[in-house]
Amino acid sequence: MTILGLIAVALGLWALVITYILAPKASEKEGHNVSGIPGIGGILLIAGFLLTPWKIFALSGAVEIVYILICIGPDIVGLMIDNIKWMPPEDLEGELVAFTSYKNRYEEIRGDDLPNGGYMVNPVVRYVITKTDDGYRLYLLDMASRVVACKAFRSEEECKSATVKQARNKWRVK
Repeated sequence: MTILGLIAVALGLWALVITYILAPKASEKEGHNVSGIPGIGGILLIAGFLLTPWKIFALSGAVEIVYILICIGPDIVGLMIDNIKWMPPEDLEGELVAFTSYKNRYEEIRGDDLPNGGYMVNPVVRYVITKTDDGYRLYLLDMASRVVACKAFRSEEECKSATVKQARNKWRVK
């Protein structure tokens, strides 16, 4: 077990060197972002030292995990608050009926105007339903709340069923 633990510690130290020393230097040299995998070194150090007689040194791996949480924790909390407080843009045509709390990543947009009957994949983050004089409209919005596509339907239920399956039960009203 000690040999396996020492191998894990060595791999953890190597991962830390790649992430915090070699990757930033490569980023400067290449002129674009080069990244290691934050957290892997700490996890390997914790696991490796727990397999050796020197278990107290497993805390050294926790230092990297805490460092990562301190760095990205406020951003994660901010994203969660933004997600809860998000409201659809005011300039959508019609009266707001509902919008999704589900955040999708993309959706296939099929259209007759696309060459060879093809489709394109667009970043669709949220769905919004508005009521107009001639029925209902389903808006597909990107991350910046810009309209990716707008589809007309006769009922609110048709709009909801036209979304991805994961979003169908995650609707909020204003």
